Formats: sequence, C-alpha cells, structure tokens
Amino acid sequence: MKNILWGQALETREKEITNLGANLAELMVLLGTPNISDIFPVLSWLDMQGIERRAKKISDIIVAGTDTTTTMVEWTMAELMQHPQVMKKVQEELAQAVGMDSCVEEYHLPKLKYLDAVVKETFRLHPALPLLVPRTASKNSNIGGYTIPNDTNLMLNVWAIHRDPQLWDNPLEFRPERFLNDGIISNFNYSGNNFQYLPFGSGRRMCAGIALAERMLMLVLASLLHLFEWKLPSGTKLDLSEKYGIVMRKKEPLIAIPTPRLPNSDLYQ
Repeated sequence: MKNILWGQALETREKEITNLGANLAELMVLLGTPNISDIFPVLSWLDMQGIERRAKKISDIIVAGTDTTTTMVEWTMAELMQHPQVMKKVQEELAQAVGMDSCVEEYHLPKLKYLDAVVKETFRLHPALPLLVPRTASKNSNIGGYTIPNDTNLMLNVWAIHRDPQLWDNPLEFRPERFLNDGIISNFNYSGNNFQYLPFGSGRRMCAGIALAERMLMLVLASLLHLFEWKLPSGTKLDLSEKYGIVMRKKEPLIAIPTPRLPNSDLYQ
C-alpha cells in the first residue's frame, strides 16, 4: 500500500512523497509511544510529550488527502458523464496503456497523460477548497491599488481565479486538452508556482496532502474507468450544481450505474 500511494513513479514529486512517508512512519511510532496522559488523565490538557499535537498534525495531512480524493472522484466522474466523448478518450488511453486483459497497476499511471489532464481540468473548475485556507498579511502591502494592512486576514478565491476569462480561454468549458501540448502534459502542476492555477494553494501553507490525494485520485479513477462502463439511471438528469463550504462538493450526490467493461470475469473477483 505504501508503494502504491507514494512510490517512485512520481519522481517529480519525490520530496512531497518522502515527507508523506515519513509522516506515516512517525504516526506508527506515536501509536506505540507510552503517553503520560493515559496514566494520569488529569494531565492530558498539558500534552506534556506533545504526542496529541503531533498526532493531530499528521491526521490532518491524511484526512486532507482522503477527503479531497473522494470529493474530486465524484466531480471528475460527473464531468466525464456530462462529456461522454472525453470519457471515451480516457478509456481508449487505458485500453492502450493497460490492456483489456489486466487491471490498472501503479506503473501504468505515468502513461495516462490524458487522464492526468482530465484530473487537472476538474481541479480547475471544481477546486476542492475554493477559498484555500485563511492567511494573514505579514506586513503592509499594496496589491492592484489596494492597501493591505499588516495582520489582515486574507482569503484567496481560487474558484474565481480558475474561471477568470483573462487567464483562461473559454473558462467555463470542460476541456482537458488545455493541459496538453501535443499529447504531452503541459508545465501546469500542483506545486503552486503558476499563480493562475492553484488547486492546492502555494507556499508554506499549501496543502500537505498533495502527494496522497494525487496518487489516490489517479488510481481510483483509472480503475473505475478501466473496469466499468458508466451510465446514469434511466430518466435521470445530471446536476452539476455546487454546494459551497470549506470543501466544495456536489449539491446532489452523483448516482451512476456500472457495467463490466473487460472480457475476463476473473478480473472482477
């Protein structure tokens, strides 16, 4: 499982993957560390060994990754069902890269350039955290003619940035090809270095669960789309309305019907 989630295939994200692996290793150590608070509950509020503080930090990383993944799987599948021609292209890529006689494995992921573009386009239109996390100005600043005093609480609206017509061509259109250049993934990534595309934020406050979320999302989507054909229940109309909150989810849960896609039934055992 560890190799699947942050294995060597994502060489360009080696630092983040290594950090995530180290965090989980630390969590295993914390689980086995004797806690004075367990012996003397009256002292628990002091957290004398810092165990609860460290465990919460690691838990936030893992929860951020898994919660983002489940939300983005639903959004991606919804967009693909709204755009069946895009789903067909993804499945054609999977058939070529994986084959119709086997399941998706981690070593297949670097070959799935079009699926990667689909995921990036989904993050553009439906960023999991539309306002990211709150920040505070560290000094007096002037941005776009506006004075931002020191200690001002700041919210960054990446949902609006990702739909800005000055930054994106036809911003409301779901078009994964915008992230491709002759079939090769463009220089857009999740590192936060391109300020028109910030699904995970940027700088020291960017999402700590990127490696986990990215890895899990690609594996789950590739498996779902390779193993099954998908359709809406009869008479159902797809609703892409958004439910705003800290995490932006679909207003109405996606309901889809799968049918086996691969000829070998043993692959579904």
